[in-house]
Amino acid sequence: MKKILTIGATVMIIAALAIGSTLAFLTGKTDALENKFLFDGITLELNEYKDTGHQEAYPEDPQVVYPGAVVDKVPVITVDKGSLDCYVYVQIENGLNTAVDGATTLDISKDWTPIKKGYDIYRYKEVVQKADTAQKLTDIFTKVTVNGEKVTMENIAKLQDSQITIQGFAHQANGTGDTEAERQAFADQAALTYFATPVNP
Repeated sequence: MKKILTIGATVMIIAALAIGSTLAFLTGKTDALENKFLFDGITLELNEYKDTGHQEAYPEDPQVVYPGAVVDKVPVITVDKGSLDCYVYVQIENGLNTAVDGATTLDISKDWTPIKKGYDIYRYKEVVQKADTAQKLTDIFTKVTVNGEKVTMENIAKLQDSQITIQGFAHQANGTGDTEAERQAFADQAALTYFATPVNP
């Protein structure tokens, strides 16, 4: 009886070894396949000049103006190289006009259009494509004209601490809709949310 059990155990061990060897021959593996994704971003620069050639920086000190004055003021947005395809926006908060209605006019370029009538948020004329070099967009405006009829001795003091504030914003152009209209609408809404409170220029 003992002898039979010993033989049985030996057979089981041999069978186990045989199965183990068979499994080793049937396994296999591949090298890891690495799917790499690069998440680029969008970076902008906003600069101001006194000339359309962008040679002379606009002074930081307040400029002396008077009724009828025309001030050379040239804000321009640059999309840095390598930035993703994007819609570019700018908000122009004209504090001079808030202080005195119609105090100034800006010769805003036709390449920048309001995203909604009466809003101070403007969208650039086209999607700015990714490029290997920085891209200067069209000057937002080039002159500020002080209205000699609206600005008078009686109200000029209201303009003393007023200013024009400009701010840029960009939103990715891809992956936000199936059509150009959907993608643009999505980006417009993002701009409205970013700037929070659009006001009349």
